[in-house]
Amino acid sequence: MIRRFVDRIVLADEDAIAQAMLQLIERKKVIAEGAGATPLAALLGGSIPVEPDSTVVLVISGGNIDSPQLERTPHHALIRQGRIMRCSVVLDDHPGTLARFLAAVAKENGNILHIHHEQAAYDLPVLAARVIVEIETRGKEHAIAIATSLETAGYPVTLL
Repeated sequence: MIRRFVDRIVLADEDAIAQAMLQLIERKKVIAEGAGATPLAALLGGSIPVEPDSTVVLVISGGNIDSPQLERTPHHALIRQGRIMRCSVVLDDHPGTLARFLAAVAKENGNILHIHHEQAAYDLPVLAARVIVEIETRGKEHAIAIATSLETAGYPVTLL
């Protein structure tokens, strides 16, 4: 059957599939599992040649995706697009230091999605704290601008 009806088989990697799933959610309000979004991933990745002015039909199927996967996959795609920036910074553990750091993020219009504040890690000095943040951005350029601004303000960030 395959030899008779299939012209070609193409591949799409996991990142492209995650991007396609996110695009379907954001632009078409369609939830598709990874296999169901693969035709779009292959098309967007250039694996399927398309003639100008031709009509393309993609079969998007399979909404059988569990809730944790539905959360993880678009989140991963947003990180890959630079729309979520993950970073860590080591701060002096004194009152107000964290607030000043967060104000520096806000000044650059970064929106804090998650924050993890750890004070007792084995690799930290006694009066230091590591802050791991996820920041919503407008894209890679905005993420770079936030990181640059934080560095300039004296917060050496490690991108994760």
